Amino acid sequence: MNPYSAIAQRWGGGEVRRFFEELGTWHDEMVMHQRLVARLGHEACSDSCPHVTGRQLWKQARELLGARADELTFLRASAAPGLPLARE
Repeated sequence: MNPYSAIAQRWGGGEVRRFFEELGTWHDEMVMHQRLVARLGHEACSDSCPHVTGRQLWKQARELLGARADELTFLRASAAPGLPLARE
C-alpha cells in the first residue's frame, strides 16, 4: 500500500485524497531525480524537474493541511532550498 494513501485515509476527504495521490506520484519522481542529481550534479535540474512540482505541492499542502503540512518532511525538504518551511 502506498504510504500516502494511508495518510489520506486518516486526514480527510476527496480533495485531500486527490492531493495525496499526486504527492505519491511526485515522491517517486523526486526519488529518481535525487539519484540522478547525486550522479550528475545539479546539471540534472531543469525548469521542469520535480523540484518545481515540489514547490507547487508544498504550497498546496500548506493550503489544504495547514500546520499538519509540516509532517510531510520529504516534501518540505525537497521543495527547494530557501523555501519557507513553516506556516507563516
